[in-house]
This record gives sequence, C-alpha cells and structure tokens, in this order.
Amino acid sequence: MELPDNERTWLNWELSAEQQAFYDFVRSVIRLQRTQPVFQRRKFFLGRPIRGEDILDISWFEPSGKEMTEEAWNTGYARCLGVRWAGDLIGETDENGAPIVGDTILPLMNEHHDAIPFTMPALKDGQQWERLLNTAEASAAPSPVDGQQPYELSGRSMAVLRTRAQPENAQQPEATAASANR
Repeated sequence: MELPDNERTWLNWELSAEQQAFYDFVRSVIRLQRTQPVFQRRKFFLGRPIRGEDILDISWFEPSGKEMTEEAWNTGYARCLGVRWAGDLIGETDENGAPIVGDTILPLMNEHHDAIPFTMPALKDGQQWERLLNTAEASAAPSPVDGQQPYELSGRSMAVLRTRAQPENAQQPEATAASANR
C-alpha cells in the first residue's frame, strides 16, 4: 500500500548546493574508512615499537611536531594534536595469511578557534604527506603537503593526511632525509 504525499511523509530529494557538498564530503569520509586498513584494525594499538621498527604503531604529536609528553597531556591549554597510525605496522594478516599493510594516516585536530601551524612528523625517505580531507575545506581534493612547512590547521577543524611515495622528480632536502628515520 502506497502512502500519499503529505506534510509528514513528503521529502524533497533535490539537494541544494550546500547539501550536495555535505553529501559528497560524507561519501569521501566513508570511502576513506573503507579503503584504509588502519581504520579497520581488529587489535588495539600497543603504543610501542613493533618488530624492531623505529616507529610506534600509534604516536601522539604536539603542533611542534614533537611526540606528546606526560606534561603536554596534562596542560589545560592543549587544544591541538595529531595522531599517527602506522599503516606498515598493523600486525595482522588477511584471509590468505599475507600481512595487511596500508598507508600511514595522520589525523590533525584543532579545538582552538584560531588556526594553528602544525609541524609535520618526519617521514621515511621517498615519502611525502598528502592531505586526504580537511573539514575546513570539505570540497578540496586530495593534495600533496609540503612537509618542510608547517601545515596551517584552521580553527575548530580536522585534517586527515596520509603518506605516499614521493614523485621521482621531487628532490628531498638533506635535512629532511637525515631526520626522516621514521
């Protein structure tokens, strides 16, 4: 039995430009969750190096790019932080017994009302950061991020970045190559 349209049952399925932009943003968030293995972990993070690696499976960062200390966690004014989930240290296998490996993901969160420059954590040689999404620029397409410059994280926003292979023609400065043991 089909109900007639009335004030209670009728929905306008035509989306405004603002509604379409929000719909597209939500689709990109869902796609990110479905395609990135670090968001599908079956085990809790351990917060320690895995299999002799120099990097933790999960690391928390201050806007200065340094790992959070106990003192930093206890400051009342801490309003911005980043968390790095190592995609190559998931420590799980798929149904065929092959290791599950994905991108390293770096969500940056800024609760403060002002923009905060966020110094990016060091990377392994041959890698660069790529912004996948930013709540302050919901319609922006993924784009490379210059890891040498602080990332300007807008007030009351969140950005999600990932590691990706650096293009062959890009030169990595020596200072970054020396410090990119992570």
